[in-house]
Amino acid sequence: MVSPVVSGERASDPEGDPWINVDPGRLHIVLTPIELDILVDALRSVGNTELAQRFEAILRQFRQDPSHE
Repeated sequence: MVSPVVSGERASDPEGDPWINVDPGRLHIVLTPIELDILVDALRSVGNTELAQRFEAILRQFRQDPSHE
C-alpha cells in the first residue's frame, strides 16, 4: 500500500498541513534513480519518447549532482 502523500515526518514543521504538497493538477512521486531508469526504458518501449526524454534529463541531473554520490 502506498501512502497518498509524502510523509511529513522529515518536514521542518511536522505539525503543518500534511496535504500541503498536494496539487489537484499534479502528482508528486518519489522514485529511486533505478526506478526512474526503469520507467524511462518502459516509456521508450511503448513509444513515448518525449516523456522518456524529460525523465532522462532529470536522471542525468541527479547523476551529475556530486551530493548524491
